[in-house]
Amino acid sequence: MSELESYRDETLDMLRQKGLKRFAEVWTADDVYIGEAVRLHHRPNEVNPELKLYPSYLECRSIEMGGYVFVPTEFVADYNPAANKVTLSVNIRTVQRETWERVPNFIAHHTSQVEELPV
Repeated sequence: MSELESYRDETLDMLRQKGLKRFAEVWTADDVYIGEAVRLHHRPNEVNPELKLYPSYLECRSIEMGGYVFVPTEFVADYNPAANKVTLSVNIRTVQRETWERVPNFIAHHTSQVEELPV
């Protein structure tokens, strides 16, 4: 079993179980609108959260942040299917400090496993 296969992302399991949809609104813990969910990206190798090499990212289209934001799925607190709303476990300052508006290298180099979200 590879390092990636052995890493269990419970948040990712929750998002799939609740049926995360494309264009779900994404909000921070302090109620700041980030944008809309577009797709999930999965890292093909080198998973190490201590080095900020997270296994999966939620890609969000964000006019507010000037393009796209790539939120590691472990920072997603919940998804409400009735409201089609994703809530993060962090505030807007953390999103900005972590520079999640930068495209992770493995996504920029087109080596991610892409999981399109249903509409």
